[in-house]
Amino acid sequence: MTDPYTDDDFGQPGSLYREVLSDTDGEHLASNIVGHASQGVDPDVTAGVIEYWRQVDPELGARAAKA
Repeated sequence: MTDPYTDDDFGQPGSLYREVLSDTDGEHLASNIVGHASQGVDPDVTAGVIEYWRQVDPELGARAAKA
């Protein structure tokens, strides 16, 4: 059976986020995502960036959206 977390473009970064990064590292990643996606970027693009990271991990996408 194929693991849905590793058989696409989002599996490895999702595993890194869930299994390797500490909570602090995850917060920093979310903060960096938002920082780069919000500086003079069209709101539609920002929404797309958040959706992209939600595909990596739903919690990461939620953290980025919240920030």
